[in-house]
Amino acid sequence: MPIILRDLPFFDAPTALLFQGRHVSVKADQIIVWVGITKIRQKYFHPSHPFFPAILDTGHNHNFSIREDHLIRWAGLDSRYLTRTREIRIAGKQLPVLAADVWLRPNERGKRDVPAEETPFSLGIDWGIAVYPKGAPNAPRLPLLGLRALRLAELHLTIDCRRRAVKLRTTRRFWPF
Repeated sequence: MPIILRDLPFFDAPTALLFQGRHVSVKADQIIVWVGITKIRQKYFHPSHPFFPAILDTGHNHNFSIREDHLIRWAGLDSRYLTRTREIRIAGKQLPVLAADVWLRPNERGKRDVPAEETPFSLGIDWGIAVYPKGAPNAPRLPLLGLRALRLAELHLTIDCRRRAVKLRTTRRFWPF
């Protein structure tokens, strides 16, 4: 699968998306991707696992960060059953890093909230995900997918600000001469 995100739109005004029967507000210029989380090193993403919205945040200096309540309600995972690998500091707070993998759901070209009929892409995050404990005052409103995860997966990210569209693809293995 060379292309993961195809002309994924982002908007210059606030929008909302429908998730689990509720409207989730999205601020202007936030790039929303749909992700799923599994235990580390799973070979495939089972169709029964849920996908949920996350912000693609190129300024976030970790792989992936999520609130504990989102991990439970949205990803269907309990942090007590994920291996704690270490702690990191984000915004001056120590957070546990848990062994888990993040999967990106490809979109239908030009649509943010419509999935393509393709296999999800594993980011292969061996470093794990940061989890904000319940009630943490500095926890993000939505999960954050950082640039580091895309870099470690050796992906190509293009953000076309004029068209307000994002493209994400894997590294091509063969180049035409």
